Amino acid sequence: MAGARTERPGSLTARLTLAATVVLVVFLGLTALALERAWRESTLVAVRERLQAHLYALIAAGELSADGRMRMRPLADPRYGLPGSGRYAEVWPQEAGERWRSPSLMRQTLCPAGTLPPGRPRFGPARVGKEAVFRLVLQVAWEAPDGRLHPVRFCVAESRRFFEDQTQAYRRTLVVLLGIAGVMLLATQLGVLHWGLRPLRRVTRALRAVETGEREHLGVPAPRELRPLVEGIDRLIDNERAQRERYRHALDDLAHSLKTPLAVLRGLVERRDTDPEACRRQLEAQTRRMDEIIGWQLQRAVAAGRRTFLRPVPVRPQVQRLVETLAKVYRERPLAVENRVPEQAAVRCEADDLLEMLGNLLDNAFKYGRHRLRVGFEPCGAGRARLYVEDDGPGVPAEQREAILRRGVRMDESLPGQGIGLAATRSIAAAYGARLRVEDGALGGARFVIDGLPG
Repeated sequence: MAGARTERPGSLTARLTLAATVVLVVFLGLTALALERAWRESTLVAVRERLQAHLYALIAAGELSADGRMRMRPLADPRYGLPGSGRYAEVWPQEAGERWRSPSLMRQTLCPAGTLPPGRPRFGPARVGKEAVFRLVLQVAWEAPDGRLHPVRFCVAESRRFFEDQTQAYRRTLVVLLGIAGVMLLATQLGVLHWGLRPLRRVTRALRAVETGEREHLGVPAPRELRPLVEGIDRLIDNERAQRERYRHALDDLAHSLKTPLAVLRGLVERRDTDPEACRRQLEAQTRRMDEIIGWQLQRAVAAGRRTFLRPVPVRPQVQRLVETLAKVYRERPLAVENRVPEQAAVRCEADDLLEMLGNLLDNAFKYGRHRLRVGFEPCGAGRARLYVEDDGPGVPAEQREAILRRGVRMDESLPGQGIGLAATRSIAAAYGARLRVEDGALGGARFVIDGLPG
């Protein structure tokens, strides 16, 4: 169809491998982002706690004079004395205005301007000149020797390069470790994929062996998910082999059945003293017989070609359709028809085959029934169904029930027919694993039952 989208066939292994790789890459990428985010947050917490310890050490090293000036003792961390060391401190007595700065700060300002609530440390990014730092600020009310409270602001800071260097080192380690884990997981997935697809490869090898004639069936152990596929292929193989066998038998039977009529015709040709009228009658009889033989063999050939997988065909509409048609054909012998087939009743067969079987049985019932006939349907277990047609006619004696199912056998030669319908029904039913039998019906006549139709 024009414009239809066709999917390119490809390798199932390649598809699953590509899908697993994409999922793995996405998973590892998200994992890396999550781990890096968690590490950054935990590292920032560690930076704040470290700066808080330095802040407390800075406060402990300070002493406020009565005039509000801060005198600072030397700090324990030598980096505060080295310019550009990345560790900075500043104390700002706000009333005195003179700030104390660590030598590492090199006269640059660290404490922020503005009002801060006392007793609440404030942590965040800042800049010391052109250098990015993490800064911790604390505003305190310091009690001088005279008892007065003086506002003092303490600030400590740490260069961000320490944090960034640690982050880069962690990122490199994370990439290496996740890369190794990804390769190991991918190799594991490939191994699991190879192991998981082993049953499919086994089925493929068995199918090739069937194609080359090395084996007759797949016959390989398969997991539960593949078992219907293997069993279906085996059924198709059996069906194809049985179909070829039936075709061969049908041709053999056709050749054998035509031998006698052909011999008679050959005799008519060879005899020169045959009465023309008798010859004509004999010719018509043999021609009719050959036509019946060919029709019968065609029925068998059709029955030989049943499909293995079929959709369910509703039964009740087919019965109703045939009853209406036959009522017109046998309008001189009206019968009361009781259709007991449920609305939801269905069988899995070709619709034409169902019509053929029902048509033969209903035609037989219309011929021999007196006043009534009944059609019924009922399940008989194991996914099979039973279909029956019965009438109130003379019935079929027990000793003749098997005979009338054979080709060319009729109970009443006065009625039209060729004795092929019941034999054809039997053959079609057998092709679906069902069987046709005759028994006494509840209406007093014969009851024809097709037992075991796939439902």
